[in-house]
Parts: sequence; C-alpha cells; structure tokens
Amino acid sequence: MKKRLYLLPFLLFSILTGSAQTIRNYHSFFAEATLHNQDTHLLILRKYTQYSKLLYLAINPSTLSVDIYPERKIRIISDSTKSIASLFPRSTYIKAWKMAKHYEKPLQDAGISHALPDRQGVILTIDLCPALKPLDRSLFLDIMDQLENIQQPIPIAISVSGHWMLKHLEDLDWLKKLDAQKKISILWVNHSFHHFYNKNLPLYLNFMLWKKTNVEEEVLLNEITMLENGITPSIFFRFPGLVSEPKVFEKVMSYGLIPIGSDAWLAKGEHAENGNIVLVHANGNEPLGIQKFITLLHHNEKEIKKGDWKLFDLRESVIKEAENH
Repeated sequence: MKKRLYLLPFLLFSILTGSAQTIRNYHSFFAEATLHNQDTHLLILRKYTQYSKLLYLAINPSTLSVDIYPERKIRIISDSTKSIASLFPRSTYIKAWKMAKHYEKPLQDAGISHALPDRQGVILTIDLCPALKPLDRSLFLDIMDQLENIQQPIPIAISVSGHWMLKHLEDLDWLKKLDAQKKISILWVNHSFHHFYNKNLPLYLNFMLWKKTNVEEEVLLNEITMLENGITPSIFFRFPGLVSEPKVFEKVMSYGLIPIGSDAWLAKGEHAENGNIVLVHANGNEPLGIQKFITLLHHNEKEIKKGDWKLFDLRESVIKEAENH
C-alpha cells in the first residue's frame, strides 16, 4: 500500500507537468533530531529522496521555521513511532498545534484566525487558488510602494495551490525573485493541490469536503510541487474556501500542519481590525479584495510612515498568540 502512495504523487506530477519529477518516496516521517555538533532540537516532518540524496523536511519547534536538511547533517534521536505531541509536549509548535485543534468544528474558518489583537497592523495572507488569469501584481507593487522604506523585507503569507503553480510558473518566479531580493519575505502556506470547487454544491459537500477528496494527495502532492519549484512549505495549511469539518481537519493536522483561517476576508465584506489575519486573493478573480486592501494601506498611510502601523509576520504572530493562549 505504501509503495502505491509513494508512486501516486510522482505519476500525477509527471502527467500534469509533462516533466520528470526529481523527488521520490515523499512521505510523512515524525522523529526528533538534532544537527550534528549543535544542540538545537528539530521535529522531522517528511522524508524523501531527490537526485539520489536522502533529505528531511524539519521544523524548529520554537521558531516554527521549516528547512530542508540532508541526511549527513541530521542525527535522529527518537524513532518515528511517537505521536507528534509527545515529541515536544511543551514547545511553541505543540501549543500552536493544539490551539488550532481547539477551533476545528466550524464549517468555515476553522483553525487559527486571529493574532496580536493589541497591535496596530494586520497579518496579510494572500491566496492563490487555481485560476486562468495572471497574478495580480498591482497588489504587491502597491504594498512595496507603501512599506518598503518602513519594513524590509515586508512579511506576507501566500497560500498557494498546486494547480496555480503549474499554470503560472512565470508569476511564481516573479514572487520568488522579490523574496530573494528581500523586498518581501514570503511564508509559503499549503493551500491543497487540486483545490476542488463546484459552484453547484453546498459548502458541506464542496472544496475538500467533496466525497472524492484524497487528503493525503492534497497535502503531500502540493508540498512536492512547492519543493520541485524551489519553495519550502511552512508549517501552515489553509483550507480551500476556508471550508472544513472535524474529520478532514484532523486528517490534515495528522501531517503535522497547523490550519489557519481568517477573521477579515475583505471581499466578503469583513473589515480589517488591528491584529486580524486578513485574506485577499491575488489570482485575478477577486479585484474587490485587492482594492479594499490597497484602500486600507492608504487609509493608514500616516501611521505607516511613522512606523506605527505595519504588516506582521504570520509565524511570529502565531508564536505570540500560542504563548499567551
């Protein structure tokens, strides 16, 4: 069975892209580890091979940063049979993971949806769902125009779907270049691979609640696509349409991921308040959300110039929220 699951992402990726995939045997692997000659403890999340090299995807449970490590740099302390929570029971990561699980029941907007309510500014999350239209670059250009002299790099969380990446490689490269130039700092969020949606289906049967959804494929194949395109997945996951239910929610969390929602989806008429996790779509299908966020920036222009209003890093915000939860 496992062999079939390992091959499935490879076959799908090759068919969809028309190119050979370099990542093989990509799968969940939970273990505690350290780097050779270092005391920092890591939680390994995935194990795979690429160009015949054994690699690990691991998270620092204190900073929530995710990195790729070759086998030669890793020293495994525990085996992979322990539960996620038992490996680092008092870590920031587990606190955030449990905090998200506490909000698993809502049909929409389950998971962590707010942080830093006492600060002036918001956490900007941009969703890239599958779309034929090009990336709305005006949003990024306007953000940089307003903030680049105040914040450098500017923190932005981008929730990206596999089908968007495969169809918009030029736009993806443009974003990666902005990140490499340190104009913006992108936290890449898993937004599922297919991002199924049928306008004729009710929410409780739609998106990842569609009866034919393969959660493992949505999670792992999207991570493979991200890695194949030179971006490292974060620890966060955003459900398509912000729609989930406890069974699917817990399945996603079983991969070690922390679901995030939003308390200010601008195109839906929700207003951004300080500390909100703001949601806009930059895939060309939601110009109203883009317009409202740009208006928000201009409305706070004086505070921005004084350094009193800013965009906050999602990862750092969740850390603070988890420590105070």
